[in-house]
Amino acid sequence: MSGTGDRSGRETSPARWPPGRPALALEDVTATRRFGRKQATVLDGLSLAVWPRDVVAVVGAKGAGKTTLLRVAAGIERPAGGVVRLGAREIHAATRGQRAEWRRRVAYVPKRWRVAHGKPAIDHVALPLLAGGVALRRALREAEKALAWAGAGEHAHRQLPELSPAAVTRVALARALVQKPAVLLLDEPGMNATMEERVALLWLVRSMVMSNPALAVLVTTPDARGAAGATRTVLLLNGRVRDAATPAADVVPLPVGRSPVIREPAS
Repeated sequence: MSGTGDRSGRETSPARWPPGRPALALEDVTATRRFGRKQATVLDGLSLAVWPRDVVAVVGAKGAGKTTLLRVAAGIERPAGGVVRLGAREIHAATRGQRAEWRRRVAYVPKRWRVAHGKPAIDHVALPLLAGGVALRRALREAEKALAWAGAGEHAHRQLPELSPAAVTRVALARALVQKPAVLLLDEPGMNATMEERVALLWLVRSMVMSNPALAVLVTTPDARGAAGATRTVLLLNGRVRDAATPAADVVPLPVGRSPVIREPAS
Protein backbone atom coordinates (compact mmCIF):
# COMPACT_ATOMS: atom_id res chain seq x y z
CA MET A 1 0.00 0.00 0.00
CA SER A 2 1.18 3.51 -0.60
CA GLY A 3 1.75 5.96 2.22
CA THR A 4 -0.99 8.09 3.69
CA GLY A 5 -1.02 11.87 3.54
CA ASP A 6 -1.30 14.67 6.05
CA ARG A 7 -3.49 17.74 5.65
CA SER A 8 -0.97 19.31 3.29
CA GLY A 9 -1.12 16.29 1.00
CA ARG A 10 2.43 15.16 1.75
CA GLU A 11 3.16 11.43 1.89
CA THR A 12 3.83 9.86 5.25
CA SER A 13 5.43 6.48 5.89
CA PRO A 14 6.26 4.25 8.83
CA ALA A 15 9.12 5.37 11.07
CA ARG A 16 12.58 3.97 10.52
CA TRP A 17 14.09 3.47 13.95
CA PRO A 18 17.75 4.18 14.70
CA PRO A 19 19.83 1.05 15.39
CA GLY A 20 19.62 -0.21 18.94
CA ARG A 21 16.33 1.47 19.81
CA PRO A 22 13.04 -0.40 20.28
CA ALA A 23 9.96 0.76 18.39
CA LEU A 24 7.92 0.73 21.60
CA ALA A 25 9.21 0.68 25.17
CA LEU A 26 7.36 0.60 28.47
CA GLU A 27 9.63 1.25 31.44
CA ASP A 28 8.60 0.55 35.03
CA VAL A 29 4.95 1.23 34.16
CA THR A 30 2.32 1.14 36.89
CA ALA A 31 -1.43 1.31 36.25
CA THR A 32 -4.31 1.13 38.68
CA ARG A 33 -8.02 0.51 38.29
CA ARG A 34 -10.90 1.10 40.66
CA PHE A 35 -13.30 -1.74 41.43
CA GLY A 36 -16.13 -0.27 43.47
CA ARG A 37 -14.52 1.37 46.49
CA LYS A 38 -11.25 -0.49 46.08
CA GLN A 39 -8.34 0.49 43.89
CA ALA A 40 -6.25 -2.34 42.51
CA THR A 41 -2.83 -2.29 40.87
CA VAL A 42 -3.15 -3.80 37.40
CA LEU A 43 0.37 -3.16 36.07
CA ASP A 44 3.09 -3.17 38.71
CA GLY A 45 6.43 -1.82 37.51
CA LEU A 46 6.04 -3.49 34.11
CA SER A 47 8.86 -3.14 31.58
CA LEU A 48 8.66 -4.38 28.00
CA ALA A 49 10.39 -3.52 24.74
CA VAL A 50 9.03 -4.31 21.27
CA TRP A 51 11.51 -4.04 18.43
CA PRO A 52 10.96 -3.51 14.70
CA ARG A 53 10.03 -6.85 13.09
CA ASP A 54 8.96 -8.21 16.47
CA VAL A 55 5.67 -10.03 17.00
CA VAL A 56 5.45 -10.14 20.80
CA ALA A 57 2.61 -12.20 22.27
CA VAL A 58 1.48 -11.37 25.80
CA VAL A 59 -0.25 -14.38 27.37
CA GLY A 60 -2.39 -13.74 30.44
CA ALA A 61 -5.56 -14.87 32.14
CA LYS A 62 -8.75 -12.81 32.12
CA GLY A 63 -8.26 -9.77 34.36
CA ALA A 64 -4.45 -9.98 34.18
CA GLY A 65 -4.24 -6.49 32.66
CA LYS A 66 -3.69 -7.27 28.98
CA THR A 67 -6.13 -4.64 27.71
CA THR A 68 -4.79 -2.05 30.15
CA LEU A 69 -1.28 -2.75 28.87
CA LEU A 70 -2.32 -2.09 25.27
CA ARG A 71 -4.34 1.01 26.13
CA VAL A 72 -1.38 2.46 28.02
CA ALA A 73 0.92 1.61 25.09
CA ALA A 74 -1.53 3.28 22.69
CA GLY A 75 -1.58 6.46 24.77
CA ILE A 76 -5.31 6.04 25.51
CA GLU A 77 -4.75 5.60 29.25
CA ARG A 78 -2.19 7.46 31.29
CA PRO A 79 -0.16 5.23 33.63
CA ALA A 80 0.12 6.03 37.33
CA GLY A 81 3.88 5.80 36.97
CA GLY A 82 6.63 4.92 34.54
CA VAL A 83 7.48 5.90 30.98
CA VAL A 84 6.07 4.89 27.58
CA ARG A 85 8.21 5.64 24.52
CA LEU A 86 7.64 5.43 20.79
CA GLY A 87 11.15 5.38 19.39
CA ALA A 88 12.87 8.21 21.26
CA ARG A 89 9.68 10.10 22.14
CA GLU A 90 7.92 9.85 25.49
CA ILE A 91 4.19 10.04 24.90
CA HIS A 92 3.06 11.63 28.15
CA ALA A 93 5.69 14.36 27.90
CA ALA A 94 4.71 15.13 24.31
CA THR A 95 2.94 18.18 22.94
CA ARG A 96 -0.57 17.93 21.49
CA GLY A 97 0.85 17.75 17.97
CA GLN A 98 3.30 15.03 18.98
CA ARG A 99 0.48 13.03 20.57
CA ALA A 100 -1.47 13.30 17.32
CA GLU A 101 1.57 11.92 15.52
CA TRP A 102 1.70 9.09 18.08
CA ARG A 103 -1.89 8.16 17.25
CA ARG A 104 -0.95 7.96 13.57
CA ARG A 105 2.09 5.80 14.30
CA VAL A 106 0.43 3.43 16.79
CA ALA A 107 -2.63 1.49 15.59
CA TYR A 108 -4.78 -0.14 18.26
CA VAL A 109 -7.29 -2.86 17.41
CA PRO A 110 -9.49 -3.44 20.48
CA LYS A 111 -11.02 -6.74 21.50
CA ARG A 112 -14.50 -5.40 20.77
CA TRP A 113 -14.60 -2.95 17.88
CA ARG A 114 -17.55 -0.62 18.35
CA VAL A 115 -18.49 1.34 15.25
CA ALA A 116 -21.51 3.26 14.02
CA HIS A 117 -24.03 1.12 12.17
CA GLY A 118 -25.28 1.92 8.71
CA LYS A 119 -21.88 2.28 6.99
CA PRO A 120 -20.10 -0.26 4.78
CA ALA A 121 -16.74 -1.68 5.81
CA ILE A 122 -14.81 0.45 3.31
CA ASP A 123 -16.08 3.64 4.97
CA HIS A 124 -14.82 2.50 8.37
CA VAL A 125 -11.40 1.68 6.91
CA ALA A 126 -11.15 5.02 5.08
CA LEU A 127 -12.10 7.07 8.14
CA PRO A 128 -8.55 7.55 9.59
CA LEU A 129 -7.37 8.87 6.23
CA LEU A 130 -10.30 11.23 5.88
CA ALA A 131 -9.68 12.49 9.43
CA GLY A 132 -6.09 13.19 8.40
CA GLY A 133 -7.15 15.34 5.46
CA VAL A 134 -6.80 12.82 2.63
CA ALA A 135 -9.18 13.41 -0.29
CA LEU A 136 -12.24 11.13 -0.37
CA ARG A 137 -11.45 9.39 -3.65
CA ARG A 138 -7.90 8.61 -2.62
CA ALA A 139 -8.96 7.52 0.88
CA LEU A 140 -11.47 5.04 -0.57
CA ARG A 141 -8.87 3.74 -3.01
CA GLU A 142 -6.37 3.15 -0.19
CA ALA A 143 -9.08 1.57 1.96
CA GLU A 144 -9.95 -0.83 -0.85
CA LYS A 145 -6.29 -1.86 -1.13
CA ALA A 146 -6.02 -2.39 2.63
CA LEU A 147 -9.16 -4.53 2.71
CA ALA A 148 -7.85 -6.68 -0.14
CA TRP A 149 -4.49 -7.09 1.58
CA ALA A 150 -6.22 -8.16 4.80
CA GLY A 151 -8.31 -10.72 2.93
CA ALA A 152 -11.53 -8.75 3.35
CA GLY A 153 -11.88 -7.22 -0.10
CA GLU A 154 -15.12 -9.07 -0.77
CA HIS A 155 -16.68 -7.40 2.29
CA ALA A 156 -15.87 -3.82 1.27
CA HIS A 157 -19.49 -2.82 0.71
CA ARG A 158 -21.10 -4.92 3.43
CA GLN A 159 -21.98 -3.68 6.90
CA LEU A 160 -20.10 -5.11 9.87
CA PRO A 161 -23.11 -6.75 11.62
CA GLU A 162 -23.46 -8.94 8.52
CA LEU A 163 -19.92 -10.33 8.84
CA SER A 164 -18.43 -13.21 10.80
CA PRO A 165 -16.14 -12.44 13.79
CA ALA A 166 -13.07 -13.34 11.71
CA ALA A 167 -14.16 -11.06 8.86
CA VAL A 168 -14.76 -8.17 11.28
CA THR A 169 -11.24 -8.67 12.64
CA ARG A 170 -9.85 -8.53 9.10
CA VAL A 171 -11.69 -5.26 8.47
CA ALA A 172 -10.29 -3.88 11.74
CA LEU A 173 -6.78 -4.93 10.66
CA ALA A 174 -7.32 -3.18 7.31
CA ARG A 175 -8.31 0.00 9.13
CA ALA A 176 -5.12 -0.25 11.20
CA LEU A 177 -2.94 -0.99 8.16
CA VAL A 178 -4.27 1.89 6.10
CA GLN A 179 -2.58 4.28 8.57
CA LYS A 180 0.86 2.77 7.77
CA PRO A 181 1.58 2.35 11.49
CA ALA A 182 4.97 1.76 13.04
CA VAL A 183 3.46 -0.19 15.94
CA LEU A 184 0.39 -2.43 15.80
CA LEU A 185 -1.43 -3.33 19.05
CA LEU A 186 -3.92 -6.22 18.86
CA ASP A 187 -6.17 -7.22 21.76
CA GLU A 188 -7.01 -10.95 21.48
CA PRO A 189 -7.61 -10.91 17.70
CA GLY A 190 -10.19 -13.39 16.44
CA MET A 191 -11.13 -14.73 19.87
CA ASN A 192 -14.73 -15.34 18.76
CA ALA A 193 -13.66 -16.95 15.49
CA THR A 194 -13.07 -20.65 14.85
CA MET A 195 -9.61 -22.03 15.56
CA GLU A 196 -8.90 -22.34 11.82
CA GLU A 197 -9.88 -18.72 11.24
CA ARG A 198 -7.89 -17.61 14.27
CA VAL A 199 -4.73 -19.30 12.97
CA ALA A 200 -5.24 -17.66 9.57
CA LEU A 201 -5.50 -14.26 11.29
CA LEU A 202 -2.29 -14.91 13.22
CA TRP A 203 -0.50 -15.79 10.00
CA LEU A 204 -1.81 -12.58 8.45
CA VAL A 205 -0.30 -10.61 11.33
CA ARG A 206 3.01 -12.43 10.91
CA SER A 207 3.00 -11.75 7.17
CA MET A 208 2.51 -8.01 7.85
CA VAL A 209 5.81 -7.96 9.67
CA MET A 210 7.56 -10.10 7.07
CA SER A 211 6.55 -7.61 4.37
CA ASN A 212 7.37 -4.54 6.48
CA PRO A 213 10.52 -4.97 8.63
CA ALA A 214 9.93 -1.58 10.27
CA LEU A 215 6.65 -2.75 11.83
CA ALA A 216 6.45 -3.92 15.46
CA VAL A 217 3.47 -5.91 16.76
CA LEU A 218 2.25 -6.44 20.32
CA VAL A 219 -0.62 -8.94 20.58
CA THR A 220 -2.47 -10.27 23.63
CA THR A 221 -3.98 -13.70 24.09
CA PRO A 222 -5.51 -15.68 26.98
CA ASP A 223 -3.87 -18.92 25.83
CA ALA A 224 -0.77 -20.24 24.10
CA ARG A 225 -2.65 -20.92 20.84
CA GLY A 226 -2.93 -17.19 20.33
CA ALA A 227 0.87 -16.93 20.40
CA ALA A 228 1.38 -19.02 17.26
CA GLY A 229 3.87 -17.33 14.97
CA ALA A 230 5.11 -14.86 17.58
CA THR A 231 8.82 -14.10 17.57
CA ARG A 232 8.68 -13.77 21.35
CA THR A 233 6.16 -14.79 24.00
CA VAL A 234 5.86 -13.28 27.47
CA LEU A 235 3.56 -14.06 30.39
CA LEU A 236 1.64 -11.31 32.18
CA LEU A 237 1.35 -12.28 35.82
CA ASN A 238 0.87 -10.14 38.93
CA GLY A 239 1.20 -6.96 36.87
CA ARG A 240 4.58 -7.84 35.36
CA VAL A 241 5.85 -9.74 32.34
CA ARG A 242 8.34 -12.55 32.21
CA ASP A 243 9.63 -14.58 29.28
CA ALA A 244 7.72 -17.76 28.54
CA ALA A 245 9.47 -21.05 27.97
CA THR A 246 10.56 -21.44 24.35
CA PRO A 247 9.12 -24.55 22.63
CA ALA A 248 11.31 -26.92 20.65
CA ALA A 249 10.07 -25.29 17.45
CA ASP A 250 7.20 -22.99 16.63
CA VAL A 251 5.38 -24.03 13.46
CA VAL A 252 2.88 -21.55 12.05
CA PRO A 253 0.15 -23.23 9.94
CA LEU A 254 -0.13 -21.45 6.60
CA PRO A 255 -2.71 -21.38 3.85
CA VAL A 256 -2.50 -24.15 1.26
CA GLY A 257 0.38 -23.71 -1.15
CA ARG A 258 2.83 -22.13 1.30
CA SER A 259 5.62 -23.66 3.32
CA PRO A 260 5.48 -23.53 7.11
CA VAL A 261 7.53 -20.91 8.88
CA ILE A 262 9.60 -22.50 11.64
CA ARG A 263 11.23 -20.64 14.48
CA GLU A 264 14.07 -22.67 15.91
CA PRO A 265 14.63 -22.57 19.69
CA ALA A 266 16.79 -19.81 21.06
CA SER A 267 20.36 -20.88 21.74
